[in-house]
Amino acid sequence: MARSRLMAKLDAAIAAAANPIEAKCLRAERAGLLARQGQLEAARTQIDELNAQLAWQPNLPLRAWLALADGLHVHYSALDRGAQTSIEQAYMLAQATESLTRLHALAAAWLANLASGAAGHRASTTICSTTCARLSGCSRQRANTLGYGWFTPPAHLSTAMRRRTPAGRRICLSRSAPTA
Repeated sequence: MARSRLMAKLDAAIAAAANPIEAKCLRAERAGLLARQGQLEAARTQIDELNAQLAWQPNLPLRAWLALADGLHVHYSALDRGAQTSIEQAYMLAQATESLTRLHALAAAWLANLASGAAGHRASTTICSTTCARLSGCSRQRANTLGYGWFTPPAHLSTAMRRRTPAGRRICLSRSAPTA
């Protein structure tokens, strides 16, 4: 299997990590990518290894990244609802920690992806719009990789379809999304 650009970028970031916790968080993100690529055994091995290290040295950011990686592993191996539970845990931990905005965006995009299959587009839009409002522009490119693009809507769209984030950026929501 050909190496992806993201895998190469993560490997380089792990090698250049300033501290061991940052490197472990990047390794957890790499494990999630391995699961997405179908390398489930390699992903499970890395997740288990990092979980064992977490038991000896608890760390909130690492716990959050591992929850996302574990959720992605469950999603791609069994396609059951356990994935949503792990990804929700990652979302909540990232939401509580200001330094985890990238993880927050990724977890929100995955939750929206799961919600679009289960509850429809409205739930997906709600998750994306609340996260975009919190992030006000951070990590858009990462969330876009899952197909949830936020953009400045054209001027001809009605006001009912537009919202502003706290930072003043405009986001476009579907017609079914509630207006505020």
